[in-house]
Amino acid sequence: VYMTVMDAAMGHAISWASVKGNVRKAVTLSLTTRFLASVAGGTIKAVGRVVSIDGRVASAEGHIYSETGALLASGQSSFM
Repeated sequence: VYMTVMDAAMGHAISWASVKGNVRKAVTLSLTTRFLASVAGGTIKAVGRVVSIDGRVASAEGHIYSETGALLASGQSSFM
């Protein structure tokens, strides 16, 4: 679940376009995840941030947090 949610958050960060009508699409090339803690229940929050875009390849980092703000997982990904 952590990987799926984090991949979606990073993909949305890469695909976001500030100009209305512009469409960006992305596919995950690689995803590395570090699992740091588990959570028994409640809501998790995923945060994705663009690190760089070079031509058609972009990289991002992501984090998963618990309701209390504890870091549960982190990862890096490349997109095309």
